[in-house]
Parts: sequence; structure tokens; C-alpha cells
Amino acid sequence: MNGQLAMSDKAHDNNASPSNQTMINRLQIAVAVMVPFFGIVNTWQSQYLQTQLQQVKQEAERKQQFAGSIQSQLNNLTGVDQTKAKVALASLYTLAREEGDKAILFTIAIVSQNEELKQTIASLVADDSSLSQVFKDKLISKLGRIVDISGRGSSTPGSKNQPDISTEKRLLEQLTQDKKNLSGWIYLGKTATGSNQLGQDRTILSTTIPGMNQLVTLRTSVNLRDSAPTNRALGSIQGIVGKGTKAMVQEIKSKPIDGSSAAVWGKVAISD
Repeated sequence: MNGQLAMSDKAHDNNASPSNQTMINRLQIAVAVMVPFFGIVNTWQSQYLQTQLQQVKQEAERKQQFAGSIQSQLNNLTGVDQTKAKVALASLYTLAREEGDKAILFTIAIVSQNEELKQTIASLVADDSSLSQVFKDKLISKLGRIVDISGRGSSTPGSKNQPDISTEKRLLEQLTQDKKNLSGWIYLGKTATGSNQLGQDRTILSTTIPGMNQLVTLRTSVNLRDSAPTNRALGSIQGIVGKGTKAMVQEIKSKPIDGSSAAVWGKVAISD
């Protein structure tokens, strides 16, 4: 954790970022050229550029101040005192004016593998009504990759000490629940070759393979993927659909596991 946070310290110096500095320089040049060339007739253009320049400078200063605030809290965020860590993260979140700032805090908490920090950022994000759907979709994508990687690792023979991602799963499920018009592929269960009966690992209440346009109810939370599995890989996780959710089956595919069984997948549309 310390090494990962230390790498970001380079962004905490007192100089504006290259992109901000470039914008400032260009606006300064534009103002310097336009004022003498156009004279008083086009003073409004000069005033407009001056205003834009001031806004860019203010934003650059704000970002520097926020980076400095993070740096000042590093000892608390990485220390052994969990209460101080949670308070530090919550206080930084209140200072985060832009979604980009909140994304930085989200990343810090998630990569820390500190369960207290992960739970804190999950609560802050879940309770933040100001977040745009675009930002939430980015979080869903990040959390989906974490769950996907963790799932592949846990299924690898000899894998040990897998990180606890229960908090990430809960937040991903909550963010998924908030979305509208969801569709994707879910695992329905395993079946014996030639049988219509789903095994004990089924994810729906029905004990048989559902038909097209059949409404099913989930008996457990399940990953929602963007495509059906292939011989090479599963589709990317685009959310977690919770227990009790109703889904309309649009398509069914079976993927052989061995000579005697197959994994059944369904393309579903999630009902509100």
C-alpha cells in the first residue's frame, strides 16, 4: 500500500500539471496577441480570454490543494489506527469537488486492501446522490474487473490467499441495481447431457432449463456478463444481479464441461 501511494506522490508537487500549464500558456499568448491587435473594439474577447485563463488557473490550484490534502493524510490512511484511516478518507471525500477527485479516493481505498477503507468508500459512493451515471459506470467497470480477476484466481489449482472482495461485490451489486434496462448473460446452472434438469448449483428458482421469453427469479446473486462464454473465455462482468431479481430469458446456450455435463447460460433482460 505504501509503495502504491508513494508512486502517486509525484503528482503532489507545487507545479501545475503539463496539460493545465499548456492551457494556461496558450491563453496567456492569446490574450497578449489579441489585446493590441484588436484594440478597444474587441475588448470583450480579451475579457473572455482573461476569464478563461483565471478559471484554468483556479482549477489547477484547486487540484494542487486537493493533492496536498491527500499527501497530508497519507500517514493516517496507511497507519494501523483504523478509526483515523476512516476519518481521513471521509474528510477527503467531503473536499472532493469533482468526480475525478472521488475516483482517486476510490482507487486508494480499493487497492489498499484495507477492509475498513473499502467499506468506508463503498458507503460514501452508495450514499452520494450527486454522482453521474457515467461515473458510476466507470466504477462498475473497475469493480467488474476486480471480481473477474478474483474469480479466475480462485479457480486456479493451488491458488492461495485470495483477497476478500466481498465489499467490492456488494458495491457492484448496489450500483448494478440502480441501473435501468439491463441485459446480459448469466450462468443458470449445470445439467447432465441430454437432461432438462438443472443441478444444485442453479442460480434460478426453476429446477429446469427455462424456455424463451420465460420470466425467472434468481435464487442467488449472479454475475451479469456482456457476452456468452466461448471456448477461450467468459464474457466481461458488467454487474452483479441480486437474489430475488426477476429476469426475462431471451436466449439459451449450453457449453459442454465434459462428456456427461454442460453449463447452461441464459441471455436475460432484467425486470425493474
